[in-house]
Amino acid sequence: ASSLPSPLPDADGVKLWQTEVEPGSWDTQFSFTTPTPVTDGRRIFAYFGSAALVALDMEGKLLWRKTLPGPFKAEWLCSSPLLYQDTLFVFCDVSNDHWLLALDAKTGDGKWERPRKQHEKAHNSSPLLVIVKGQPQIVIASPGAVLALDPRADKEIWSCKWGGNRYPTLVAGSGLVFVTGEGGESLAIDPTGEEDVSRT
Repeated sequence: ASSLPSPLPDADGVKLWQTEVEPGSWDTQFSFTTPTPVTDGRRIFAYFGSAALVALDMEGKLLWRKTLPGPFKAEWLCSSPLLYQDTLFVFCDVSNDHWLLALDAKTGDGKWERPRKQHEKAHNSSPLLVIVKGQPQIVIASPGAVLALDPRADKEIWSCKWGGNRYPTLVAGSGLVFVTGEGGESLAIDPTGEEDVSRT
């Protein structure tokens, strides 16, 4: 049986800090803080349903704030940001604009942006980082396709046609990537392929 880690000597549940974040301009219905923050142990990155994206240090000091492209209605925004080395990835597939945005984690400046096709229903899964043959891939799902991208450049590695949609985040294990969705099919995908792997 696994044992739980011992609490820190001063772990008493007291709030250490609180930082107010100015909201962005998006019209959100119920997703003001749905995305989960991500951290590298030195900085915390938080993505809000109002289009505000911020970086804080571990003391709660605001390092930078960015308002993402829009305005547009993001009723069901829940995709969490992904941090890989010095790049922060933000996935948006819930509006008239759809993109995977790569930002400089230190400054918040844009590195590259990949526009995405919108289908009948938006998808809200979070990007997934997997290491395949020693190389990183960012896997994202949308209604119509699952894509693997090189996080170091705006380059597609493979794609797989898919009929699922909506919310569940992809998972990886046993050398495969698994994707499922509301009212659609579930797939197990071998991420070692290239280009369109739908048939294989």
